[in-house]
Amino acid sequence: MNEMANTSVRQHNQFVSSPYATEFTLHELKLVEYMIADCKRVDQEKIDFKMHKSYLFTPTQLAKILRTSVSRVAADADRLADEITKKRLINKQYNSACEVVNFEYITIIPVAKYSNGQFRFDFNYEILSYFINVNKNFTEFELNYLLSMSTPYAIKLYKLLYQYKTIKTRVFTIYELKEQFGISNKYPQYKDFRKRVIDPSVDQINKVTDLTVSYNEKKLGRSVDKLEFNFELKNKFEKLQYKVTTDDITTDYSNYDVYEEINNELSKNTKDLIIKYQNEKGCDYVEACIIYAKRNAKTNLDKYLADTLTKGWANVEIKKANIKKSKEIEQKKAKKQELDHKNLIKDQENAARSAIEHEWSMLSDSEQQQYIRYSDLILMKHGSNLSKFSTVDKRLYLSVFAVSNGKTYNYSFEKYILNMLGISLDIAMHS
Repeated sequence: MNEMANTSVRQHNQFVSSPYATEFTLHELKLVEYMIADCKRVDQEKIDFKMHKSYLFTPTQLAKILRTSVSRVAADADRLADEITKKRLINKQYNSACEVVNFEYITIIPVAKYSNGQFRFDFNYEILSYFINVNKNFTEFELNYLLSMSTPYAIKLYKLLYQYKTIKTRVFTIYELKEQFGISNKYPQYKDFRKRVIDPSVDQINKVTDLTVSYNEKKLGRSVDKLEFNFELKNKFEKLQYKVTTDDITTDYSNYDVYEEINNELSKNTKDLIIKYQNEKGCDYVEACIIYAKRNAKTNLDKYLADTLTKGWANVEIKKANIKKSKEIEQKKAKKQELDHKNLIKDQENAARSAIEHEWSMLSDSEQQQYIRYSDLILMKHGSNLSKFSTVDKRLYLSVFAVSNGKTYNYSFEKYILNMLGISLDIAMHS
């Protein structure tokens, strides 16, 4: 694990510059970067035979990769597996008129499983060529820097800047940056985008990587339209000032706003305690302590939070949070079961309709006319009550045909006619 942490990662520039289809969480992105670093020349056969590259991790190994605790991995495992299989890469090619001429959307990790105490993630063979035998048009990073950052935006921004390390400057429009991060519709106000994304990312890059970064705002009228980043490679001495090990746990709060509101009030000692207890007891414990301390501290919030962390004063809050979380999980399960049931019924109804339409097409014209005539009689008497249904005539005569043969074409429509209009759709009942 430590050996991998010092690995140089070579990635094709087309991959580095490809925007995310949706936003990555920190853990999702760190896992992807780690898997990329493990791609080797021998994996060319995966591409040749169209085979995904599988990775197996124990919870302990995964926790070290993600720089978090085993308890956090366990708590987040199902969500991580669910969400990471939805993450895609976007590649687009444009002509001279800036029109898209070619594009591709690639699912990065199509399979995620957990069984017998191991996680399995399958890396899509379709993108392996971006990391194997790349000898030109590439950028090379130190994996340790990527895994040491505490926001997914910082990782992406670092890679985009490092592409231009010889030029030492790069300009992005606000739209381009948001698209790169997969947050095109998030933070419509620039001040929020700067506060939540840009400033924390620049701070992280300066703190834990080999770059020193600053940026200037470029305005179009009164609004900030572009950001110009200027950066330098740190010298050897500066790089050694921040040495990251696998024991160094990144503070990754799911409720980031709670921490950010009090960050400036905390001493280094309390911040170190936060990292310590996140590693030992997980983010949920830390967040509960912060909420408890904010609510109860009368004067010295910093000392009160330190005592809350070390003396377990927030245990009641944690129990309440666990009960709430359990209820939310049960509610999600119930909603999923309900949705699955509705989808099953919908699929069955669609299959039944297709079968009825096929049987209808096999009838002779005179046989079809028998059902159409009865449908016309219903429309003559009750047309005003049926006018709100689009293409009602087709649904009506197919329903008459289906019910007369002991079947169903459109259950909700047929139920409305039977219950509200008191009409039987079975011709035999009126012959």
